[in-house]
Amino acid sequence: MNLRRSATHAAFWGLAQKWGYHAVRLLVFVVLARLLDPASFGVVALAGVFVLLGEMLVDQGFADALVQRTAVGPAHLDSAFWASFAIGVMLTAGCVLFAGPLAAVFDEPRLAPVLRALGPVLLITSLSRTHEALLRRELAFKRIAKISLASVAVGGAAGLWLAMLGYGVWALVAQLLVQRLVQLPCLWFSVAWRPRLRFSLPHFRALARFGVNVVGINLLNVANRQADHLLIGYFLGSTVLGYYTVGYRLIRILLDLLPQAIMPVAFSAFSRLKAEPVRLREAFYEATRVMALGAFPAFCGLALLAPAVTEVVFGPQWAPSASVMQVLTAIAALQSISLLCPAALKALGRPQWVLLITAANAVANVAAFAIAVHWGIVAVAAAYAVRGYLLWPLTWTALDRLVSLSPRRYLGALMPALVGCGVMAFAVRGIASGLPGDWGAFARLLALVPMGAVVYVAAAFTVAPAQCRALAHQVLQRHPVQEARS
Repeated sequence: MNLRRSATHAAFWGLAQKWGYHAVRLLVFVVLARLLDPASFGVVALAGVFVLLGEMLVDQGFADALVQRTAVGPAHLDSAFWASFAIGVMLTAGCVLFAGPLAAVFDEPRLAPVLRALGPVLLITSLSRTHEALLRRELAFKRIAKISLASVAVGGAAGLWLAMLGYGVWALVAQLLVQRLVQLPCLWFSVAWRPRLRFSLPHFRALARFGVNVVGINLLNVANRQADHLLIGYFLGSTVLGYYTVGYRLIRILLDLLPQAIMPVAFSAFSRLKAEPVRLREAFYEATRVMALGAFPAFCGLALLAPAVTEVVFGPQWAPSASVMQVLTAIAALQSISLLCPAALKALGRPQWVLLITAANAVANVAAFAIAVHWGIVAVAAAYAVRGYLLWPLTWTALDRLVSLSPRRYLGALMPALVGCGVMAFAVRGIASGLPGDWGAFARLLALVPMGAVVYVAAAFTVAPAQCRALAHQVLQRHPVQEARS
């Protein structure tokens, strides 16, 4: 019960961190979308692929290894810190040296200066990962949330200021750099531990045995999520990639607001239950139910209202992005619940299983994207969705072997959200058809979004009243909960 309350408390602050983080980022993105052309967004998207790849290499899986281990000593922390720092230095230098050749490969000269400017992000990241891992290990997500919100607010203010001065793409670059520069000292001052000038090869190897699988998983996840960007940028150009990037943006934000915000909490909580598979299985069912209830209606509503949302948020010039957004909601809904399986598998000490499954998904993704890219960005989005549903049973089956999942219990956890979305979709379609034809996109959203939300909540409570009441009680409870200590 203490772990459940601590995890609920941590999840709340994890969500607060993500909501604040993405509220600021979305504000900056919307301003830039009205100031920049699609080709500029394509350049930033290409540079972002390489920076994200570098961040995965900087971490080397040491953060998750520190969270997962039962006992962690100073030698583990020092070894992880200096290994990450050394990799961060090398990757930052690599961004500077290889920016030109990469720009030549993609025939995009503007890529080189953007990539060089973002290179220091990797060095800054390397200096903060160990400290953040210590906070995650303690389920201290309240402190992480405060640091994240403060840093993203300062970074967002810098980005907006430069955008209004007409600096365009460089506003987004400055936003990320300032954010990381603010975040670094805040993390250091939130943790009592300080690195010492020592490196233990045995302790490094102990972390690396777990971390090598995690970094492999993360790299393959980059391939899963970014191969479409690289192929679109290479074959179709920066302008088309800009439309695809904008169509993907709200999907990515919604995934980060709920599923990705819960993942660190789920992994930390599952890690504490790794010796009790029955309790872990029950926690998995509960997390699945909570995830589905929160994520499914968001993606269903976005699929129904994508054209209006695109016009209101980004402007009518981004209309081609709406179709991409609608198709991607299908795979996003599945990802929102399927991410819990890898978290449980890693907590149970099976990161190598996740690595193999992720490798299969990455190979299938790249092959599907390479074929579909010749038919345009909507075909690429559809290939992504189809691949996801075809290979999803691999992850579920792997977890089933360890904790004996029940398909009936799992479907029961999803049923309130599925029924609620079905009723909501029917109601929104019916109401939309009866609205006056001269209503603009903003007026239609103003009428349909609240109505859809009310219908969804009513339908979900009708199907599973006890579960929904229990969830509402957990979310609304005001009892202070002490952050769990390892």
